[in-house]
Amino acid sequence: MSLPDARTDNELINILDEPETRIITSQGRRLCFTASFRTAIERGSALARAGAIVTTLSRQSDNVIVPQSQMCRLRKLIANKVLPVVP
Repeated sequence: MSLPDARTDNELINILDEPETRIITSQGRRLCFTASFRTAIERGSALARAGAIVTTLSRQSDNVIVPQSQMCRLRKLIANKVLPVVP
């Protein structure tokens, strides 16, 4: 098994709206799939507010893993409208 690939916040911001299947996990268990990274952040946040322990977001096509701490930072940037909304 290969090690996960990390991405910087800026690298992830650049791919927020790219169509790609994302997986939201809780302690190694898949919770759901989404169509973009932005949607995964929004859905992961909603799941966490409902009591789920969201640990990572990942892409289905490669080994890019986004830990919970980085997901929270990006969610705050989106909520504060620091990031542009790409159609």
